[in-house]
Amino acid sequence: MPPNMGKLKDLQLLTDFILDKQSGYNIAELKELQNLHGTLRISGLHNIVHVENALEANMRDKKYLNELVLKWGDDIEDSQKDREVLGKLKPHANLKELVILFYGGTRSLKELRIMNMMEWREWYHIGGNIGEGGMFPNLCGLHRDKGEDWSKISHIPHITVDGYDI
Repeated sequence: MPPNMGKLKDLQLLTDFILDKQSGYNIAELKELQNLHGTLRISGLHNIVHVENALEANMRDKKYLNELVLKWGDDIEDSQKDREVLGKLKPHANLKELVILFYGGTRSLKELRIMNMMEWREWYHIGGNIGEGGMFPNLCGLHRDKGEDWSKISHIPHITVDGYDI
C-alpha cells in the first residue's frame, strides 16, 4: 500500500486495504475516501491497535460500495477487541453484501442486529449446518428489518423480522 492513501480523496477503486503491524497503516486512512465503488476488502483487522480508529474509517458514508469484506487474522488474539472493532465498522445501509472472515468474537456473540440494510437478502450459514450453531453457536437473538425465511435458523431462540417475532 502506498503511504498516505487517505489523501487520495477522489479515489474510486480500492479493492484491498491491508492493515499490518510493520507498516503502521491505520484504518482511519479510509476516512476521507467517500467515493469508493464496488468491493472493498479490509484485511488484518486484528492489527488495529486503537479501537476508535475503526469508527474513524467512516464506513457509513461510503455509499457507493456494494460489498464490504472484513477479515481478521487466523488466530484469535483478543476477542473483546474484535467485537469492539466490528461494532465500530458501521457500513452504509445500501450495502448488498457483507462478508466477515476469521472474526474472533463469534463464539461469544449473543445478539446480532442487522438494521437498515434493505438490499441484503440472504444469510449464509458458515461453519456448520443449519440448527447446529454454525458460525454463531451462542447467538440467542437475531433482529432484521426484512428478508428471507429466518425461521430455518432453529438454534436461535429469538428472531424478529420487521419488528415481529417469528
